[in-house]
Amino acid sequence: MTSYIIRLDDLTKWSDLSKWERIIDCCGDNNVQALLATVPKCTDQKLNKGINNTDAEFWRFVCGAKDMDVALHGFNHERMSSMETDEQLRILTASMKEFLKHKIIPDVFVPPGHSFNEFTFYVLKFLGVSYLSDGIGLYPWKRMDTDVIQVPQILWKQRTMPFGVITICLHPDTMTVGEIKKLNEFICEKNKSIISITDVNLTPLEVVNIPFKPLYKYVFKWKFGKTIPF
Repeated sequence: MTSYIIRLDDLTKWSDLSKWERIIDCCGDNNVQALLATVPKCTDQKLNKGINNTDAEFWRFVCGAKDMDVALHGFNHERMSSMETDEQLRILTASMKEFLKHKIIPDVFVPPGHSFNEFTFYVLKFLGVSYLSDGIGLYPWKRMDTDVIQVPQILWKQRTMPFGVITICLHPDTMTVGEIKKLNEFICEKNKSIISITDVNLTPLEVVNIPFKPLYKYVFKWKFGKTIPF
């Protein structure tokens, strides 16, 4: 049996909220809890497409997504793979404080740019965050040193898979109307198989991740001509 997680990345003050709304409304209509990777104070100009919502408009939208899973996605959208523990703690503490101001307590971290390291898990444990969404695998696993559950993410487009817990990472701001329509059709079709990240079950099937990881890296390099970034 296959379970899917819909992950929507880069919700920022520069987001085209109308695109996000079309997807979130479809999720709500189908009892699907999507994962919203949210950047409280984005300064990454690569994500600036010329839309500039006010802070009030941005947070009104985030707070209004009541049935979705809101995730930490950095503070300014920082890459963390080269950072030590103290710097990561400073950044994610600042991010958490912004969410708490709006009575949101995230329990998931989505690393910006798929960028994290071993220190990240200790920071998440300290902050009480239970899940990290990223990495290669077909099934989630628990990091025994921190008890943080790592839920892998291997797709950037919706597709039917034969088995596994499959996180599909999408970026609403760069999606066309047609792509959003196809995603919404997928959500309507697969709604019974789409779960919240907080509903994942740990299973002995995670041993499948061991041979899958090098195979996936090889296929990724063959298909896209570059080494996978995580």
